[in-house]
Amino acid sequence: MFKNKTIIISGSNGLIGKKLKEYFISEGANVIGLDLKKTDNVTIKCDITNETSVRKAFELIKKKYISIDLLINNASKTL
Repeated sequence: MFKNKTIIISGSNGLIGKKLKEYFISEGANVIGLDLKKTDNVTIKCDITNETSVRKAFELIKKKYISIDLLINNASKTL
């Protein structure tokens, strides 16, 4: 169902984000994580509260992928 689909997950290094990445990768999707820290080869360092950071991340994504099929906004602020 998700094979060759491009999926972006914000908050991809959190508990839920990691599981979402694992699931979609196992389903054959092209996964791009967005998080404050780059921890693996599918994550782009991006602060989604900063417009410039988001624009830079999406410029990188557009260079590699033609379209985005699914965006999961999973980011949250740690208290």
